[in-house]
Amino acid sequence: MTGRLDDGGSGTELSRGLSDLRGQTSSFTGDLAAATRQMRELDVESRRLARSLGTSLRSAFDKAVFGGEKLSGVLRTLASDIAGKALDAALRPVTAAVGTGVAGAVGSLTGGIGSLLGFEKGGAF
Repeated sequence: MTGRLDDGGSGTELSRGLSDLRGQTSSFTGDLAAATRQMRELDVESRRLARSLGTSLRSAFDKAVFGGEKLSGVLRTLASDIAGKALDAALRPVTAAVGTGVAGAVGSLTGGIGSLLGFEKGGAF
């Protein structure tokens, strides 16, 4: 906005500037809402992982102290459990995305075959 308010104009430049600002604010609000959803999902996932790791630790030390197992074996099992849980947590979003993509592809394929065979128009076997 380069014009002045007292230049005798109708304020269209100011109106245009305010409209642009509203658009940017709306876009920012949408981005912020998406980021908030992602943060909530990460919070849920991190709590799940923390509970799972806590259970693994408790179980490992119970085996070592009360079960009479060798500490080295317990720690080896614990390390393997932690690595597996970390890998599961890291791959969960990837597998979910792949699953969604496969489901969409299968849906499109079956819809395409159905329309090819005339099922969308009431065709029968």
